[in-house]
Amino acid sequence: MSTRRKITLARWAYQCVHAARALFARDDHTIVVRGDIVWDLDLGEGIDFAIYLLGAFERSSIRAYSQLIHPGAVVIDVGANIGAHTLPFAHLVGPGGRVLAFEPTTYAFHRLQRNLALNPAIAQRVSAYQAMLAAQSGNVPGVDLYARWPLRHAPETRHSTHMGIAASTDGAEVVALDDWIERHNISRVDFIKLDV
Repeated sequence: MSTRRKITLARWAYQCVHAARALFARDDHTIVVRGDIVWDLDLGEGIDFAIYLLGAFERSSIRAYSQLIHPGAVVIDVGANIGAHTLPFAHLVGPGGRVLAFEPTTYAFHRLQRNLALNPAIAQRVSAYQAMLAAQSGNVPGVDLYARWPLRHAPETRHSTHMGIAASTDGAEVVALDDWIERHNISRVDFIKLDV
């Protein structure tokens, strides 16, 4: 199914859930537990709504990770967004593992930090960085990246194919992954998820 069709269906489902919640004087912000993870969600955002409704974002990917990632693994999550994969990774690597999460957009990075704070038992396995990975370390001034898929309205600024809207990367470091690994003395990497 195309992303455009998924977003259209999600917007319809969101409108139904939003209306039902409004009957009980509940807004779109909610804190829920899905699996063993506590989430701070904005139901008007596509990734958040998927977690709320389905228990996970990209459920088939989450299931596949359990076959690929084992306790003690070192996992890199590039494009961590709100932690939709980062937090499940933290469960999979266990107490002896480590997750290195990179998210360049200010909006999503703050949401990632909030979701980590709600899960202190697994948050200690995660190191989150507001950083944009690139071919070379350096500065990229004023870049906005697509990191949001709003459901409550259809802004004119949506991307024509994937329906996302851009978010600021103000404050993000620009770094080459090889440089970053060397600087932080990472001796091995077992799995990389790249969603950019």
